[in-house]
Amino acid sequence: MKNIEGRIVFITGASSGIGREMAVQFAAGGAHLGLIARREDRLRELVEELAETGVRMGIAVADVADRGALERAVQNLSEAVGFPDIFIANAGVDGSCSARKIDVDRIEGVLRINLLGALYSFGAVLPGMVERGSGHIVGVSSLAAWRGLPISGAYCASKAGLTAMLESFRLDLKGTGVQVTTIHPGFIRTPMTMRPEHATDPRKSFPMPFLMDLKPAAKLMIRGIAKGRSEVNPPWQLATVMRMVRHFPNWLFDAVFAQRRR
Repeated sequence: MKNIEGRIVFITGASSGIGREMAVQFAAGGAHLGLIARREDRLRELVEELAETGVRMGIAVADVADRGALERAVQNLSEAVGFPDIFIANAGVDGSCSARKIDVDRIEGVLRINLLGALYSFGAVLPGMVERGSGHIVGVSSLAAWRGLPISGAYCASKAGLTAMLESFRLDLKGTGVQVTTIHPGFIRTPMTMRPEHATDPRKSFPMPFLMDLKPAAKLMIRGIAKGRSEVNPPWQLATVMRMVRHFPNWLFDAVFAQRRR
């Protein structure tokens, strides 16, 4: 974590889950924080919790799907805390939806947050990073980006788009001093995966192989960022399985994963 101390890190979706835990661990490592989320009360609670770390912190309330609001949030935090060395586009939603009863508005909402929200985030900081010749953008994608899964067309599409966009950006930014990291989490124990309806409603429940606790998962993510890795894919067990599934022929993939949920 030596590469973290004194760095300025902005995180979207910082009020809960992966974003919140990353903020806690970055602060413990001596990084200064710019925290962005929609829930101001949660952000203020987090700042109070981290006050004893002595790092500089700023908060901004914004919906990442609102480009103007996000750009203003980044500008305000840059003035309060400093321009970010690392920007983590973490905000996201799952938005399960079957094509049998397609909900275009719901799918569009997922794409706006998970994909366009990340694009707006990077668009707000990349020009400054390129101009000064240093910086690091990080996108929290998902192992679900690697294949289209049942009832998850919106989520898989948004994360696949994010992964492809970051891969292209990584190539474009070679030689500029700006690094790119894509994080592909599997099942992490967060409020999103542990929602009560997943346990009580069979239609919304699903197996979560190799479920990983939040703290060690965030630690692996931060370690990968600090080392400048192009990809971080926790847990490794599920990433290994998904690498194999990625290369299944369609007939085999369909036989294993096709489900008839209404």
